[in-house]
Amino acid sequence: MRRPPTPRDNIGWFYVASGATSILARPLLGKVSDTIGRRRALLACFVLQALALLMLAYAANLIALMISGVLYMVGLAMSSSTTLAIAMEQAKPERRGRAMATFSIALPLSNGVGALVCGSLVQWVGFFWMYAIAAAIAVGGLLITVVNRTRLK
Repeated sequence: MRRPPTPRDNIGWFYVASGATSILARPLLGKVSDTIGRRRALLACFVLQALALLMLAYAANLIALMISGVLYMVGLAMSSSTTLAIAMEQAKPERRGRAMATFSIALPLSNGVGALVCGSLVQWVGFFWMYAIAAAIAVGGLLITVVNRTRLK
């Protein structure tokens, strides 16, 4: 007898929703931190990503899976442009090229390392805890942003 389908059986829709959101949102969300400030943008990024990851852990249907993909990518799209802007602002003018190169290496490297770590977590603790741990890491970023709020515009 076959088991009933679960949202994870349709995980491809998470990637469709997040990918479409990435393509559509990145150009628009790049301006957000210029408008509301780096601190508020980072706070919003971490909240959106933590919420999306928790939704993903508890997703009971395809709609929740897709909404989590949209929320996650909105947070990621906003965070990448915000952190790049912070890196450029913090770098001395004569070192901005080096700062950009470092950022350009660090972002994809962190995505790769994160994928390897999360893939290992699935094997040890399952999908639910992998998403919960990833959400806790996002909350950690939120706390770091709150602690350093005076250094951010």
